[in-house]
Amino acid sequence: MRKLLLSILTFAGALIFALTTSAVQAAVLGTPDWSGVTATSFGYDGTKTGTYKITTDGTYLYFQVNMGSLTSSIPNDYQVTIGSKDFTLTTSETNGTLTLSARGGGTNWQTISNVGSAVKSVAGTSPVLTAKVSLATLGVKQTNSAQAITLSCYDLGLQKATATLSAAPVESTTGSDSNANSTSNSSSTTSSSSSANAVSQALAGSSSDQATTDSDQAANNNTAGSLGITIDGDFSDWADKDMSDMYITGDSDNLKKASLLADEDNIYFYVAMMPKLGNGGTSGYADFQASGYQLNVGGVIYDLDFNNNSTVTLSVGQKQAVTLGVYNEKTAAYTAYTNDAYVANKKLTQYNGSGQAVTGNGYVLECSVPFSALSGTSNTAGQTITLANSNLWTGKLQTTGGSTGPVLLAGVGFVIASVTVVKLTGNKKLTLKSARRTK
Repeated sequence: MRKLLLSILTFAGALIFALTTSAVQAAVLGTPDWSGVTATSFGYDGTKTGTYKITTDGTYLYFQVNMGSLTSSIPNDYQVTIGSKDFTLTTSETNGTLTLSARGGGTNWQTISNVGSAVKSVAGTSPVLTAKVSLATLGVKQTNSAQAITLSCYDLGLQKATATLSAAPVESTTGSDSNANSTSNSSSTTSSSSSANAVSQALAGSSSDQATTDSDQAANNNTAGSLGITIDGDFSDWADKDMSDMYITGDSDNLKKASLLADEDNIYFYVAMMPKLGNGGTSGYADFQASGYQLNVGGVIYDLDFNNNSTVTLSVGQKQAVTLGVYNEKTAAYTAYTNDAYVANKKLTQYNGSGQAVTGNGYVLECSVPFSALSGTSNTAGQTITLANSNLWTGKLQTTGGSTGPVLLAGVGFVIASVTVVKLTGNKKLTLKSARRTK
């Protein structure tokens, strides 16, 4: 009798633990209330079915796969279509943590890692996968019209779950890319707001700290400021700027040289693909990455894309202006600019398997993001500016306002691996601290 009672208590405890674990996992992932989401049945055998659920809030795509009475394990690959973009989302597990990567027509057939997270749980006796995917990391944003979303899995049947990404909210004003003392040819397709408060957050300090504009460069009809940077595909004006060695942890061979700077009008960044190893030509990870950039200004996140999330193919020595897209995660507004970004295919020195120097080539990007494009920052506190792209490196480039010393980003799961300097015309400099620095 005691053994029977012990068995019952053990089973009940395990069941309660499983249900509690499921609830806790869902809460940690930050997924919506699934009770109001329509379920779509799947399965090749009509007597053994599971269910899909899929929904979106405009920032994230959420989906849930309940295996129901199916006895097979939860699949890893799922086919998702958002508007005209197709993706295969793949789950992978490292030390008990589930993450998702994406590949397909929507990523130009490049694999984008860490597009989202997932948890596994149990509902009754059925295995359940719950996932959360960043639309911005996929290069997906709200447009002027609604976009259909479908979810399916080749291993689970032909059925598809559906959802809708609503249209972007319409704003009443017309944006512009204008600087107080420098000229830019940028054209805006949606609205932006005044940059005065955003500038004060990014460059807080005394009057002696404030930057002045370089009027000699204004006539180039490209973005130019007190840092002497002109966005024209020349890149020589970055020669005296501090650079950071950026790479994905565990892959130091695929090096990127990067810099993040700011003046009173713009935020500038530079990314050069410089893989160390190669056999000549475009070897290693040297292609232009058009998506995945996240700019954080005073706590507001802006997702940046270039050339409509499409890479470019250039001959060595050739350069091309590309559009800059700015998506405000706070307001869900998207603005496109021209003449604020250039990409080029440049020669670089690499080393082959024998250690001999060879001439290769890699893509270089320079960009300016006008503060006038960053609507929504005026009511946020803080002066830190960071740039991340998990497709290219681990960690974040950082610059910060004020001149009181280094600012350390607090948090779990990322590493600050950058150094850069904001140069001012006064007696002070705004500096960044990190683990690595090169020049």
